[in-house]
Amino acid sequence: MRLISTCEFTIPDSVSDAAKDVINKLLKKDPSERMLLDELMIHPWMISRSETT
Repeated sequence: MRLISTCEFTIPDSVSDAAKDVINKLLKKDPSERMLLDELMIHPWMISRSETT
């Protein structure tokens, strides 16, 4: 948890680039810089997830 709170984390190479983008945009230290829910819902990764279910 400490590493995330300081924004020091690594995402495994096995995670898709689109998923990495979402994770990086959600785990911003400054809340005003974080991805908003409406942005998440139209992100290509989220759209691809909804198409597979």
